[in-house]
Amino acid sequence: MTNQRNDKSELLLTLKACKQYFVFAGVFSAAINLLMLTPIVYMLTVYDRVVSSGSLSTLSMLTILMVFLLMASGGLEWVRATTLISASNRLELLLRKRVSDATFRHTLLTGGASASSQPLNDLTALRQFLTGHGVFAFF
Repeated sequence: MTNQRNDKSELLLTLKACKQYFVFAGVFSAAINLLMLTPIVYMLTVYDRVVSSGSLSTLSMLTILMVFLLMASGGLEWVRATTLISASNRLELLLRKRVSDATFRHTLLTGGASASSQPLNDLTALRQFLTGHGVFAFF
């Protein structure tokens, strides 16, 4: 039971070491969510101001602004993805030796009868979750 608590606290400490990456990803996600309103605001503004006045200069400026904001949204998505990839790399770096040693020790203690690469697969699954779309649901 104590060993299991140490493992959980070790994982918790590792996740706390990666906390800053998740905070940055949350900030970028908030900005991306606000920028997702760009096409809606664009269409409302076009129907409200451009259609009633017939001003092509207003339409062109609104279109340029919308294209810029959509490009900014794409850039923020790229930065968020890069941040989460860095978080998963750091997580693996911090846990790789411990998981490898535990797997090797288990293989030695059991005489190789129940040799399994499941802990390494679990670490890989955790990394893939952090860089995939599953973590975006939290943001």
